[in-house]
Amino acid sequence: MSAVSVLVLALLLELVMGEPPARFHPVMWMGRCISALEAAAPTTHRRLYGVFSVLLTTSLFTALGLVVQQLSASHVPALSVVGTLAAAYLLKCTFAVRSLADAGEKIRAPLAKGDVGRARYALSGVVSRDTSSLDEEHVASAAVESISENYVDTVVSPLFYYVVLSPLGLSLVGALVFKTVSTFDSRWGYRNERYGEMGWLGARLDDVLNFVPARLSVPLIMVSGMSVDRAKRALTAALSEHASTPSPNSGWSMGAYAGALGVRLEKPNVYVLCPDMRMPTSEDITGSIRLTYVASVALFAVSLVILLLFELLKRKAFIG
Repeated sequence: MSAVSVLVLALLLELVMGEPPARFHPVMWMGRCISALEAAAPTTHRRLYGVFSVLLTTSLFTALGLVVQQLSASHVPALSVVGTLAAAYLLKCTFAVRSLADAGEKIRAPLAKGDVGRARYALSGVVSRDTSSLDEEHVASAAVESISENYVDTVVSPLFYYVVLSPLGLSLVGALVFKTVSTFDSRWGYRNERYGEMGWLGARLDDVLNFVPARLSVPLIMVSGMSVDRAKRALTAALSEHASTPSPNSGWSMGAYAGALGVRLEKPNVYVLCPDMRMPTSEDITGSIRLTYVASVALFAVSLVILLLFELLKRKAFIG
């Protein structure tokens, strides 16, 4: 079946089931591969070993994507149905709108009740910084930062590569390869003695692959603010604040979220975005979740339109 059908089915799966159990989740499979490779890592030539690890794991998931796509294109109806369902399941697992919103809600709910301790604990599961001494405002800021940054990693980028590689017949492969690289970056992409060398390629590839999606996220966030003033603030903040973060990409979506919400985002001793605005509250976490849902709907709509245009052009070329 077509890339359009697979995406529609993947969206239905996202609405109906959310995240599957860990043992059936492809991203968990990626994580297990990375853990096994880390356990076997040598003490020398760690950068070379990291390159080998990334190439090996992405090759495995490329092969999986190709096999599933071949099944979905089969002329045998039963195989085509199985392949299409498998492709939709794998694609659904590369993006995570509901789980991103759920993670934000787990921080917001205790924070709204004044239980900063529980909010810090929930936050520690989604950020790498030390959350033990954060006050209420900095917990809310970190939550909004995490949601805005992960909107690119877990929604925009997988869909971007699914769409742009569709004309080559590699739509599912594109989403899986991006997710594999992103998982390497989240596991090994730290500038420390343990991972600095081994995570070099994963971190660099993640920066490269997120370059365009991070910037494309800005107009999606602007439109999703449902207000001309918010759209202007989102664009202004993204343009003025994107270079404030250590990452070459995360500042774009974070700045746009900060501008749209009218808040200051601050990671102590690292960066401050929109310093003239107020610090966020638990209500702004709700606002960032709402923004993520609307921006995701906008992205899915644009993706479906582009895929339909690809299909029409392909049929026209075939008929012609």
